[in-house]
Formats: sequence, C-alpha cells, structure tokens
Amino acid sequence: MNKRISRALIIVLAIFLAYPVIGNVLIFTGAAHTLANIKPEKLTMSWDSAWTLIPGRFSVEGLRFQSTTPRNQFALVVDSGEVVFSLTGFLSRTVDITQGRGDGVEVDYAKVKAETNSAVNLSSSTSPSTIASSSTGSAGNAQATDAAGIKPPWTIRLDNIKATNIRKVTIRNLSGVEDMEFIGKGQLDDLKMSVVTKGGLMQVDRALGSMTIASQTGAENIDAPLAVKADLSIASHRPREYRGKEKLEFFTGQIEAKGNLASIGSAEFLPDRNLNLSVGGEGDIDALLIIDKGELKSGSRLSFDSDALQTTFLNFRSVGQGQIAASVDDQRERPVEINIEVEQFKLLKEDSDVDYLEGTDLTIHAAAPRFKLYSQALEENSAFSFNIAEGRVSDITHYNEFIMPGANLQLIAGTATTKGGLEINNGVAKGEIEMSGTDVTVSTGSREIETDLRLIAKLSEGDFETRRFRLKDSSLRFENVRLETEARQTDENWWGELIVERGALVWKKPLEVSGKAALRMLDVEPLIAMVRDPSKKETKLDEFLNVKNVEGRLLVESHDQKLSIDPLHIDSQGLEIISRMTLSRESIDGRLYAKFKKVAA
Repeated sequence: MNKRISRALIIVLAIFLAYPVIGNVLIFTGAAHTLANIKPEKLTMSWDSAWTLIPGRFSVEGLRFQSTTPRNQFALVVDSGEVVFSLTGFLSRTVDITQGRGDGVEVDYAKVKAETNSAVNLSSSTSPSTIASSSTGSAGNAQATDAAGIKPPWTIRLDNIKATNIRKVTIRNLSGVEDMEFIGKGQLDDLKMSVVTKGGLMQVDRALGSMTIASQTGAENIDAPLAVKADLSIASHRPREYRGKEKLEFFTGQIEAKGNLASIGSAEFLPDRNLNLSVGGEGDIDALLIIDKGELKSGSRLSFDSDALQTTFLNFRSVGQGQIAASVDDQRERPVEINIEVEQFKLLKEDSDVDYLEGTDLTIHAAAPRFKLYSQALEENSAFSFNIAEGRVSDITHYNEFIMPGANLQLIAGTATTKGGLEINNGVAKGEIEMSGTDVTVSTGSREIETDLRLIAKLSEGDFETRRFRLKDSSLRFENVRLETEARQTDENWWGELIVERGALVWKKPLEVSGKAALRMLDVEPLIAMVRDPSKKETKLDEFLNVKNVEGRLLVESHDQKLSIDPLHIDSQGLEIISRMTLSRESIDGRLYAKFKKVAA
C-alpha cells in the first residue's frame, strides 16, 4: 500500500516538475503558438514572449489576439499579463479562464459590413451560439453534434478578469453611429461572462470599469478630458436573434460620464420615429444613466452643453449654441422629460444643407412615461412640443413648395419673420404658426404685385402621423398691395384678408386646404387688374365695381394640384358677386356673376 502511494506521489511530482520544462519547450519552439491557433472559431493569437511554471497558469508579454466571425471583428493587444485556465475543460470543448490580469491594453471592435471580406485586418468577437445557459453549457457541448457531422460549439467562460492602463478603445461600423476612438487611461476592475459559439447564449454577469479619455475622434476641445465609469450586466440571450440597439433590452446597471464629449452621436430621444427627435455634436456632458433591462429608471439624468448642437425634429435640422437637460423622475406624471434649448440657430431642411431659417430661442420639450434604450415604439401618454421665439427667413421662395399650383401664385422675392410652434399631447397635435413678410414680390399669372403679408395658422385636433389638422380662426392678410400695369396702378394702401372660420389642413408639399372662409378687402379693383388685359383702359364697369370695404364668404378646397372655390359670394353695399371656379397651373375655369345696383354682368 505504501509503495502504491509512494509511486503515485512520485508520478505527480514528476509531472509537476516536468510541466514547466515541457510547457516552456512548447512555447520556445513555437509549438504552443500552433496549438493556440487550432481555433474553436476563427481565432488567432500571438505573443512576443511567454512562460509557465504551474499547470494552467501562463505569463505573457506582447499578446495579440484576434477573433473574426461573419458579423463581428474583435482585436486585443496586451503588453503584459497573466492568465489562469482549466486544462481539463478542453476535453469538453470549454475554455474556462478563472483569472486574468493585463497591463497596457488596446481594444478594437468593428461590426462587419455585408460586403466586407472576412479577411479584414482587424478581427472580431465571436457571435454567441446554441447552448442553454452558461452554467450548463459545457455539459450540453459534450453531447451536441448534429446528424451532418457539424462540430459542436465551444463554451468560453471568463471570471475574475482585470486590466490596468487601458490606453485605447476603438469602435467602428456601428449602424447610425460615427466611428469612435478613445485614447486615455482606464481600468477594468472586474469581468465575468460566458459565451457559447455558433450562435448560442451570451451572458455578462458583471463588467465594472472606468476610463479617463484624453483624446477622442473628432474632438476640437483637446484640453477637456472625459471621465467614464460603468457597472453593467447583460442578461442571457442569443445575440444573433437581435439587431442593433435591440440588444440593449438585456442591459442592466449604471453608467456615469462627465467631461468633454466629441460627439453625442445621433442620439434618438423620444419614442415614435415620426417625430424624428435626435441630437448630436461636441460639448460638455454630465450624465448618470440607471438602466434596468434596457429602460432608464428614476434618478437618471443628462445635461449637455454645446456651441454647435445639431438637433433634428420633424422635417428640420437646427445647428447652434444650445443645451440639453433630460431626467427621469417617478414623481412626475410623465417620468421622462427632455428639454432642448438652442439660443441662436440655423434651421435646415432635412434633405438640404441650405439655411432655411435662422433665429433665436428654439425650444424643444418632450415627455414620456418611460424611456427604452432599445425601442422607439410609440408610447401612450407622451408629449412633444417645439417653439421658435423669433426666426428670419432670408429667402421667402422656400415657401413655394407649400403653395398649391391651383392658387396660381408664386413668391418671387422677399424676406419674412416667423414664430410659433407645435404641440403633440397623447397623439393629438395643435399649434400656432405666424409668418410676416414685407416688400414681398408675388407673381400671379403673368403679373407681379408687391405686398406686405401676414399669415396666422391655428392648428388643432391634429393627427401628426397623417399630418391632418383642424383649422380655426386662421388668416392670411395682404397690406400695402401695389400692382402696376401699362394702363393702371393700385393705391399703395390696398388691403385684403382671408379668414378661415373652420376648415382642415393636410401638412404636405403642397398643402391641401379646405374650409369655410370670410373675405374682406378694401375693394375688388386689384382682382380686376389681375384678370383683365393690362393694356386696356378702365371701363365704366370697373368704376362701378370699385366699391369700398367689400365683404364676402367662400368655400375652398384644394386637391390633386387644383384649387376649387365653390361658391364665392360677395354681397356688400349694393355689389353682389357670385362665382364658381377651378384653378390649376394651366387654366382658370368657372363662372362669374356680378351685379352693382341695376347693372349686371
């Protein structure tokens, strides 16, 4: 018995003493490098020097690790480190790393584009795969082989992983996010995770770390660092089954950031993509995000100040000095509130880089019952509003795209000021927009007039998804209208006003308007001048029709590039006009009956 025990002890001692010799011989001859690259997936690994004394414990310098899958590329550089793993785990297709230390680390992650060849210089993180949870994965691995003889997946477990002097992190090719490179000094305090290859489950029990970033891609303010801390976990899921930010549903934890951020990215804030509310730009950030299964919880907050805040909302983009303040507070009726204030701004159309409007004090407010990082599905009980305190349109011809061709009007030249906004509450939209122009040149047919104008649009009971609104007490007023032809000229103080008492508006290009309106004007003389041959002198009928302070009513509808007025009825101081007409870009069709006292036409 004693001999057997002695023999066993001698064998164990011999193996223990021989292991460092055999292990280091494998390392120095390059055999270990060859074994390391017999990959469970597309993995490659190399190092400048390495050694081992205890089974399963290796020290390494100049480690370079790369992983490439059809969807991801991941690369890791470690100046020096130590790793401890279970040698017996390989028998059950399990890489079980129980401890890891690294110093001097660079990380590079890229999403593989569809057209990208898998042999790109940088590698990728494995796409997790097909086994149940990480705790039972290795047992399942031993049995999982399909009838076609496909090799079963590997289970990779990491525990007690730490790193110091993380000097560079690069992220590329993410959808909707600019490429980012962060250079600074960081540390990983703890990482515990597991992943199953070939599309299986992935889970992060804890990722705790921090980094002070001194240099960022695109940053202009190089003297202001950014400090980031994160303590996160990711619930078990199969990444292949989720796209983009959908994976954020599995994130829980806390993220803190303070300092200069080179780009807040194209951060989409409010649920309902139709509202198109997002921000971007470089600035100073102070944020605390408390996340539970992908949803921001009470206590979360974010402030961001930028000299060039890029904001999109509805069909517009604004650029200017501004601030964002966002928070989540369960004590509010709508816990999530987001406020964006831009002091001086330029407004651009979504499909153009030409300034559409410039002004001061643009405010955007959004509120919602919850904020999900992974979804923009419309939430009930949400609210959105924007308001422009003062804006100036340098080229009024921008508004021509909203004028229906049937109106037979075109804005030729002039400037305008505007103010107002829109509010959407529980899906119902309302608002008021005011525009005023001076010395505006308008063409009607072959004639041009100069005028001052003022438009007030009061919108209510709107459905923003269909862009349909109720119109009430809205008006279009012309003042100081001046029309001059070879034969005649209007007085400079002519005015006219169209007041929509009730109607409907479809906000599109061009606008569609229908409703009942009241018409008031100084006289009908400019209307006669616009439709009569400009070379003809005044007739007796023209003089009779020149009645002052004319009032009337009309029903109007625009549709399919045509404007229908049916009827127009003026009955004022002995003058009666009844008309039905359809106007298009090419023609004016209809009937007109006019009567002044005993004279009719």
